[in-house]
Amino acid sequence: MQQILEQIQMGTLQPGDRLPTERQMVETLNVSRASVREALQTLAGIGVIESYAGEGTFVKAMKAHWALEMELRQMARTVHRQDRLHLLHARTVVEKGNIELAIANGNGEQFDELQRVTRTWIDACSPEDVKLDLHDQIHLTIAEITGNPLLVLVLQTLLEALPKAVRNYGILINNSVGDQAALQNELTIHMQLTDAIARGDLEGALTAFRAHQDQESALIQQYYDGQ
Repeated sequence: MQQILEQIQMGTLQPGDRLPTERQMVETLNVSRASVREALQTLAGIGVIESYAGEGTFVKAMKAHWALEMELRQMARTVHRQDRLHLLHARTVVEKGNIELAIANGNGEQFDELQRVTRTWIDACSPEDVKLDLHDQIHLTIAEITGNPLLVLVLQTLLEALPKAVRNYGILINNSVGDQAALQNELTIHMQLTDAIARGDLEGALTAFRAHQDQESALIQQYYDGQ
């Protein structure tokens, strides 16, 4: 299915084009006939192709949401593994300092707001939509608690270095058991991080933040290794 979608995205297959026969796809894509049939059924179910008895299977005109999906796939392919890792490393340098200053400079009201922002994100996100805006607001709130507006600007610049739609593309996408476990771990880590900051526990906060960055790095590596 992915190979057919990529051919559509690349323009090798255009709306109205007839797909090769099942036998031809078995040979050219190097997959089993069962895999071809399953892929075609799935693609038909989501409106990418349609079949006509005695005529064959054809590519349908792309719907708006599929056009966007194809564009995201293309953009994500241009973002290399190292680009994402460089962004992650830069955030690590900045945010470790933010955590230390937030603990030193913050007050109870600010820590309550940080925990409220964290709970809002936890209640809203899912493997299908990790609500990056709400996630990022947690980290920006920590930066704001430092009392240094330049640190907020630096972090905001890093968070916007890649488009949000691309930044986590492909990381949690299949709603699989693994995705569910990774997301649950992410939620737990953020709660541990913000709770530790509110308690003034620097060591605990940095431990949680390292776990946060380690998981993001592992998910990035896993995504690219699977391409």
